[in-house]
Amino acid sequence: MTTEALHDRFLGILQELGGQAGNGKLREKLGLDENSYTALRAEMLAQGLISLDRGRGGSVVLVGRIVPVAVTIAVGVNSDGRREVLGMAIG
Repeated sequence: MTTEALHDRFLGILQELGGQAGNGKLREKLGLDENSYTALRAEMLAQGLISLDRGRGGSVVLVGRIVPVAVTIAVGVNSDGRREVLGMAIG
């Protein structure tokens, strides 16, 4: 299989998995050994097609994908009656 075909297959499977997948699951779906998968993933990272994400065994995500995330913002009212942002947490 050519490098271009592998890249297309990698991106296709990643898209089928919702644009984000653990390395183990993706490697299994691609049918690659660990060294081959790691080399392919490095090429895809270098080309800016994917980025690394968190996960137990590490994971990858399609670049440009919008991921919903919860944001908590703490707001207070100062002595002038104006609202102020006191803090923020993501996750």
